[in-house]
Amino acid sequence: MRSEPHPYSFFKKERIKAIGQVVFGFGALFYGLDLMSTGMKPLRTLEMFQDLMVSMSDNTFLGVTVGTVFTLFVQSSSATIGILQELFSQGSIQLEAALPVMFGDNIGTMEQLLPLY
Repeated sequence: MRSEPHPYSFFKKERIKAIGQVVFGFGALFYGLDLMSTGMKPLRTLEMFQDLMVSMSDNTFLGVTVGTVFTLFVQSSSATIGILQELFSQGSIQLEAALPVMFGDNIGTMEQLLPLY
């Protein structure tokens, strides 16, 4: 049994619609990364942010704590890891500071499930 096409659909073939959705999804993903990139650029000039990044390089517990708290606040480890990737690609954070934050992101995701138990 064939389903009727949506009245506002440009294409009738499901394959073409699926390809269009994939292209749109990747476009939205890269547009969001570009928005994050432009939004994070002013952080490079903030002295407080630079001091925090240096502190996280020296103290891994601080990095894990920052990642955990940020993920609990944002409610998405994928978003926080995307932000972390952008900061690393801009050179705003070193690998030694990024890894503990990423581990904290994963802990923050797990802590969202604790109220269920």
